[in-house]
Amino acid sequence: MMPDLSDARVSICSYAIYVLNYALSFYNSNPYGGARSGIAAVNSTPAKPPISGNLDPNQPPALSAEYQPISDGLLPFVTYLSSVVTGAKEKKEMVEIEKGVAILLKKLARGDIDSEIAPKVMTMVTAMQNRDYGSAAAIQKALVNSDWKEHKDWLRGIKFLIQFASKRII
Repeated sequence: MMPDLSDARVSICSYAIYVLNYALSFYNSNPYGGARSGIAAVNSTPAKPPISGNLDPNQPPALSAEYQPISDGLLPFVTYLSSVVTGAKEKKEMVEIEKGVAILLKKLARGDIDSEIAPKVMTMVTAMQNRDYGSAAAIQKALVNSDWKEHKDWLRGIKFLIQFASKRII
């Protein structure tokens, strides 16, 4: 409670003590709870470094034997489609395709793709190799509906790949 300054017995000194106590109550309070204020909480598990979207078809990331067919199936599509790009829109889509394939392959190499998702990707690539773009698109759409949050960085590029391949590869 603030002292009544009209009382003659209240000195400037007691008012200064009141102001200091008031200021210290804010300094010592911690709106975040638990940890001391001014101390940053450090995550105990370090985050994995981000994955670049650069794709070199001549030097793809090393994959395990079970995932190698995914790389072997996608890279010929990317190589061929990059050679038949004509317009500005297709060039932008091709950048997204290369980025998506690069991120997918790098995540497979790092083990960041769930064991339930990898077989779906394998089935999608097999459908593309068999020129069954409708089935490949359906699998991609199902992955988008179930796993977009974790894998949006490569799913968009794969969508463009399926669409572009269905137009250019018979």
